[in-house]
Amino acid sequence: MTAAVIFAGLVGTQPLWASDNPLDMCLASSEVQDPAARAEHVTKHCISLFEQPTCRDAWQTVSIEHRHQEAVALACTTAYCPQLEQPRPTLCHRAPGESIDSSNWSAFLLEALRHDLEVTPGTEQDEKLKTVVNQFESVEVTVIEGLSLPTP
Repeated sequence: MTAAVIFAGLVGTQPLWASDNPLDMCLASSEVQDPAARAEHVTKHCISLFEQPTCRDAWQTVSIEHRHQEAVALACTTAYCPQLEQPRPTLCHRAPGESIDSSNWSAFLLEALRHDLEVTPGTEQDEKLKTVVNQFESVEVTVIEGLSLPTP
């Protein structure tokens, strides 16, 4: 309920799904009630926020049902970790195949999106990004090797 009020204040009276802003389109996932449709919306509108092609492609080229979490994590950390400022997220220091918990994954995604969208921590845009990262957890998830990602 609070999130809906915040969203309305951020974009005025225009529904989020009617926005041309990619960040708002991703945020509109919270308005989708059906879990399978929400997962599809997150994949279509949130993954496109990632600018690094290897990360974005890892999300987009593997179907939701069969997404291999390790491959996505490896592609995204390889693409982003060298570019992120110190201290880098914990995920940047893990060995391939090492378990990934959802809090480390979320922290990494937030830093990658802050980097791509040039968002300063603590700003209004940063609050939007935190909500975007939560979109990944707002849909039904499967946990494989400790990593949570959307599934229908």
